[in-house]
Amino acid sequence: MSKINPYWVESEWKSLLYQFSEKTIDESTTFQNKEFKENVDVFDRILNLTSLIGDYYSQGLLNYLNFSR
Repeated sequence: MSKINPYWVESEWKSLLYQFSEKTIDESTTFQNKEFKENVDVFDRILNLTSLIGDYYSQGLLNYLNFSR
C-alpha cells in the first residue's frame, strides 16, 4: 500500500499488521486455553489496534487527496 500512497510508510504498515496478527493469535490461544479474562483483555487490545490502523489508513487517504493535486 505504501507504493500506492506516499503518505503511508511500509514499515508502519508492517508493524501494525504484524501486531494485529500477533494479537489475533493471542486471542485464539487464550480462548482455546479457557483463559476467558485474558481473552477479553486481548480482544480489547485488538479493538484499540484496529482503531489505530483505521486512523492511519484514513489519515493517509486524506493527505493523499489534499496534497496530491
